[in-house]
Amino acid sequence: MPNTMAKKVDLLEVQPSGKLIFTGPFDKAGKTDLVLKNLTYKQLIYKVKTTEPKRYCVRPNCGVIAAQQVITVSVILQPGGDALYDEQGLHKFQVLHMVKPEDDDSPVEQLWRKVNPAMIFDHKLKCYFETPEEFGRRTEVKSGSPPITVQELKGRLEQMKQNNTKLQMDLAEARKRVDLARAPASQMPNTLFFAMFAILGWLFGKFVI
Repeated sequence: MPNTMAKKVDLLEVQPSGKLIFTGPFDKAGKTDLVLKNLTYKQLIYKVKTTEPKRYCVRPNCGVIAAQQVITVSVILQPGGDALYDEQGLHKFQVLHMVKPEDDDSPVEQLWRKVNPAMIFDHKLKCYFETPEEFGRRTEVKSGSPPITVQELKGRLEQMKQNNTKLQMDLAEARKRVDLARAPASQMPNTLFFAMFAILGWLFGKFVI
């Protein structure tokens, strides 16, 4: 039977777009999120399916997304041990979505049983499994710089304090200069007054004699 579902995704934005990454250890349940954003001004219905339904729990696995709304779907991985590291990309997810019929108020589960397959869009993802060390390296590369240590933070704080002290001193000096410039002539420093008096005396003696 040919697959008649639409392949072009222009109704729903799915993040992450291609990979669902789970971080070990996998001796206990793991979790990651799917963020679904309705790009239209109409209601959408969605349904999340997986090739490994016994390994995953999806909450909520179907529902309605209002116009321009963003929702988060939790994908919970059941404990699987180190064997999961050998199953990279083998587990797959599919996010089915379509415009909700305006004249049908049936529950979402019922809508999916009677919709026209030609009206359905789908978005596919693969699952990958990483160690805590791989997670650390991935997030470090994503941030563009290594994590800042406590010692580095203390050094930066001390440098900020020194910069602030210098700034305060420069500001005080600038205020003194402004006050001096605004002061009336009667409040000018004595040295400046005597200097001006000497210059005037020299000029008077030079041109009068």
